Amino acid sequence: MKSILLTSTALVAFAGAAAADVSLSGTAEFSYNSYDNAFSAKTTITGAGSMALDNGYTASASLTFCDGDNAEDCSDVTAGDITIANDSSSITYHIAGDGASASHLGDPLAKMDTGSVDSEVAANIFADEDNDETNMILSGSATIGGVTIGASTNDWGETGIGVASDLGGIAVSAGIWMDSDDSEENGFGALLSGSASNVDYSIAVLSDANGNTANAISASTTAGGADITLDAGNGGWEVGASMPLGGATVGFTYDDA
Repeated sequence: MKSILLTSTALVAFAGAAAADVSLSGTAEFSYNSYDNAFSAKTTITGAGSMALDNGYTASASLTFCDGDNAEDCSDVTAGDITIANDSSSITYHIAGDGASASHLGDPLAKMDTGSVDSEVAANIFADEDNDETNMILSGSATIGGVTIGASTNDWGETGIGVASDLGGIAVSAGIWMDSDDSEENGFGALLSGSASNVDYSIAVLSDANGNTANAISASTTAGGADITLDAGNGGWEVGASMPLGGATVGFTYDDA
């Protein structure tokens, strides 16, 4: 019902305005794998549109269709959004499994092994980009006095609540997530990010209902024309560097393993 109601709201909003910006894009891939001695093909088409309404809100919608030989990463509908928003608030109905919970804090921990924290618990605070299952997400947010407050829920019974603000150039966000089917997967986390001396950094911590904790730091900078990165946490560390060379990019990574 949520899908139907929100879709109807967007369509009614579109009907009440003069014109909409509409775009259509797509890709087509064809390949041959000598190991499997097989051909494969994949085609995606994305349609998107937006329209400014008379009440200060903007209505937008997008939908991506995919047709291919690999059903794991190419179902009929792979992504989509229906959104009503103004300068300080929004509500979005997200289709498919790559939407972010309101407790989404970024990806420093996603880059590292989370150690003692259950991997499913840790994943709840990040976008479900690796989830091949359809995962409908309804989310909303509002900004009041420089603080953005968001809430979301999905069709798996997971609920996320997040807050975010900027404190003197340092972005601070925190979130909690709850699973109605398994309270042991409840948890909370926080993230600090900013720049200092030409170094961009993010520091994240999280804890689950069992008292397990995980932490990670990501940092990046540019020196001598090379991009240098560091990812470290209680699950390990990795350093990397890359540099453009003509029309290509050459790089390397080195980690504790």
